[in-house]
Amino acid sequence: MLAQAREMTRGDEIVYRYADLQTLTLPANSCDLVYSSLALHYLPDIAPLFATLQQALVPGGTLVFSAEHPIYTAPLQQGWRVDEQGQKSWPVSHYQQEGERVSNWFAEGRHQATSQALKLDKRAYRRGFCAGAVG
Repeated sequence: MLAQAREMTRGDEIVYRYADLQTLTLPANSCDLVYSSLALHYLPDIAPLFATLQQALVPGGTLVFSAEHPIYTAPLQQGWRVDEQGQKSWPVSHYQQEGERVSNWFAEGRHQATSQALKLDKRAYRRGFCAGAVG
């Protein structure tokens, strides 16, 4: 993935890194932009990463991330249900219960952490990040 990203972009100012997000270190004020797509929900504790990113971003820097919504990760048995009338639904259970989940979406036995969406936002706000819309 990193090789493809490098091929698709130009500029020496772009740095791509392969690292463990739980132990990531970055120099202070070294990033104008940090981008993460569908990765943060795999971390059992996101607070240390937010702290790392906060000190790494330059003043006015931007963190852009997406995370899988917990409505999909909360149920202990994830999957669509079809009733007698053929209506599909995604049952939501255990939404208030945070912790590790194992799902078979995209890959068998995928381990991820689930956190209520509101709590993820609160964790970001506590580190000084503010929400904004992209697009």
